Amino acid sequence: HGAHIGGFIAGILIARAFDNSARKKRLQDEERRRTRPSFGAAIEGELWEVALENYAEMSPGERRGVGDWDILALADGLTKIEKFDAGLAVLQRFIATRPNSPVLALAHLRAGFIHLHGMNRMPAAYQHFLTVLDLSPAKEVEDAAREGLASVDKMRLN
Repeated sequence: HGAHIGGFIAGILIARAFDNSARKKRLQDEERRRTRPSFGAAIEGELWEVALENYAEMSPGERRGVGDWDILALADGLTKIEKFDAGLAVLQRFIATRPNSPVLALAHLRAGFIHLHGMNRMPAAYQHFLTVLDLSPAKEVEDAAREGLASVDKMRLN
């Protein structure tokens, strides 16, 4: 009987220790969220990973309230620090949730260049560049997409 009672008491003590460490981690996470810069401040300060954390924790409704240009800036910043997967994920979410955005062609163009230069995924890059042309963008965006298509063709030949 003593072993069972001892095991029961040890289990309670271990459970409390885990509960306290989980509570402490939760409090630290809450404190970190309270003290970190807002999404807009992180974008302005070029704190790309902080901005990404804020963006990832937003509800869909909060994300809809973020301006198109801020989302593109986040993707550009993540690309600049070579977080290609994260930058691409931001752009893909943008493309999926904002199909009527006036800067949709730019999102596809940037996604194409991430695929091409950051990830060496030529077929995906090619598709994004073609989509840019389908959207009838501004001349400079169209020209950049055509340059991207030419780069893909050149890389395929080498």
